[in-house]
Amino acid sequence: MSWSSRAGVWDFLCRMAVPPEQGGGFRMHEGGECDARSCFTALAVASALCLDVPGLVARSGVVDFLRRCQVRQQQQQQLFAFWLGFASVPGLVARSGIVDYLRGCQTYEGGLGGRARS
Repeated sequence: MSWSSRAGVWDFLCRMAVPPEQGGGFRMHEGGECDARSCFTALAVASALCLDVPGLVARSGVVDFLRRCQVRQQQQQQLFAFWLGFASVPGLVARSGIVDYLRGCQTYEGGLGGRARS
C-alpha cells in the first residue's frame, strides 16, 4: 500500500472497516482491536483527505457500533471525543443524533455526565 496516495489510504480504511453484520466499526490495524478511538481516527483521516466519509460510515456500520459503546463505562470518554470529531464532518450531524446524545449526557449542574472514574 502506498500511504502517499489517497487511493492507498482509502483501500486501507476499507480493509479496516468491520462490516455491520460483524459488529461494525474500524480496526486499528490488520487483526487489531476495534474501539471508538479507531473509528474516530479512520473518519478523521478520511475527512482530512476528502474521501467518501458517508461511504465509510455505511460500509462500517460505525454509528450503530458507537451507540453500543455507550454502555461500556471504559469507552465513554472515547465516545464523547469521537462525537466531537464526528460533528466536524459537514452534513453528518443532522443524521447522526449527536444533539440528542449530548443532551442525554448533560447533568442538571450543566456539565457532561457519564465520565468513568472522573
